[in-house]
Amino acid sequence: MLTNLFNNSVEFIQSIGTITVQITIVDRYYLDEINQIKSHDYKNLEKHDDNHENDKFILVQIKDDGKGIDKYVLSKLFNKFVSTVDNHIGLGLYVSKYIIESHSGLIWAQNNTDAQGSTVSFILPLI
Repeated sequence: MLTNLFNNSVEFIQSIGTITVQITIVDRYYLDEINQIKSHDYKNLEKHDDNHENDKFILVQIKDDGKGIDKYVLSKLFNKFVSTVDNHIGLGLYVSKYIIESHSGLIWAQNNTDAQGSTVSFILPLI
């Protein structure tokens, strides 16, 4: 799954580009500050409270300075068979989403507001 996320970033940066990976341990209160997590997604995390005593999460963000995600594709990015590359089937992010959600997590993507490119983020509960 991580290989797929990294490969996607590499695919869309120009001939010379930068990929930054940031890993942060956060608590539930930090989730309120992540405006990319929609309220119904946040409730998906909340229903797993009984399974996680410490209520800590790992937040992984993979940021690149490539061309960004097309607006048309962005809303469908984690669906089956969505790809902007001719030789790709479009299952990588769909499978990544399935894996993350199977482990009580969330995954999302956004275009960077402060620079070029995009950021794919996911959050998983620490056990």
